[in-house]
Amino acid sequence: MKLIKSLLENDSFTVDGFHLDQHEEREDDNIKIWHTVTTPSGVKINLDNSPYERIRPNEFKWYVEFYKKYNRFPSRKDIKSIGPLHTVDVKALLHNDFKNVKENINEDTITQFNTQDPMNPEIQVQGVGRYTLKQAKENIRRKFEDMHKTIEGTDDPYKWKQAAWMLDHDGMRAIMQAITAAHDELQGIRQKGGTKSKGIIKHD
Repeated sequence: MKLIKSLLENDSFTVDGFHLDQHEEREDDNIKIWHTVTTPSGVKINLDNSPYERIRPNEFKWYVEFYKKYNRFPSRKDIKSIGPLHTVDVKALLHNDFKNVKENINEDTITQFNTQDPMNPEIQVQGVGRYTLKQAKENIRRKFEDMHKTIEGTDDPYKWKQAAWMLDHDGMRAIMQAITAAHDELQGIRQKGGTKSKGIIKHD
């Protein structure tokens, strides 16, 4: 059983217009912390940060500094890790590893082309991990089904708050963005023509 709740007020704060909101997800034997940033323009972004680590205001400054320099938040790709970042990693990136950060900025979403099924390549989801395109779509379908079950036939404010939380957590936005980016990249391959373009469905 999962229980989602906001953390204490001192775990929600703003640095240079960037607002960090940290939430707990409690299970019977586990507590995870999810970190959501609202940028000065109102865009919500989930940090690729360890779910077992709270971010303090003096540490969040490193994330904001990174965003101002690269127009994005750091991810596990910047440290070539399969696991999420820790705050010390962000500090190290700012001071020691600018070259690798720059190399990763324009990395494609599609990480491996599927010659047997061109419409189902392997994709990288920022801050979440790797999926096939079909797996990512099925993941989103299941999440929307869970959200629908949560709010179906109820006016309970808490249920609707849970549904709103789902939109900003559990990787939903990142997965949706990766699916859209993968579709765009596939269309780019199709337009170039050649052997790889065969089997890619045209979309308007």
